[in-house]
Amino acid sequence: MPITSAPPPSRKPAAKAAPAIPKTKTEERSEGLQGWGQIGQATLIMVRRYADAGAVGMHLPKICDEIAILADSNEKVAKWVDPIIATGPLTGVIAAVLPLIAQIAVNHKILSAGAMGTVPADFLGSKIELGIAQMQLEALRAQKEAEDEVRAIQEEIHEARAQASNV
Repeated sequence: MPITSAPPPSRKPAAKAAPAIPKTKTEERSEGLQGWGQIGQATLIMVRRYADAGAVGMHLPKICDEIAILADSNEKVAKWVDPIIATGPLTGVIAAVLPLIAQIAVNHKILSAGAMGTVPADFLGSKIELGIAQMQLEALRAQKEAEDEVRAIQEEIHEARAQASNV
């Protein structure tokens, strides 16, 4: 490590985050339902139903809040809502997979490119072909370099033998 004239950087202890306020069961239920609603909204975007996706985004939070409040006082509703929100972490995985599904649908001409960041299938195919061609070219360059090096070493060996036999 080089020695410098600058003093070492000071290390300040990280500021402690304020303790998280625990969510109420009502808040947990509403957020869990909204997560699933966002999956529905993303699906609507995927199939280019933008107005419907906008309507879901506009009205879903209030609907989820009301269902969560109802679940607090109605056991039948709670028995329906609680298993749904228990799968909450799954919504992140689904949200991550939806663009892949959309792109595959575009690739097979089920959807048009553009929704959820999809691109034309030809573009993706060209990018893959380019990557393969670049790898092949790099391999050929490396092979040529190795062959040139082998020839140079063989010439050096040949010259060394010739000099040794002339001695």
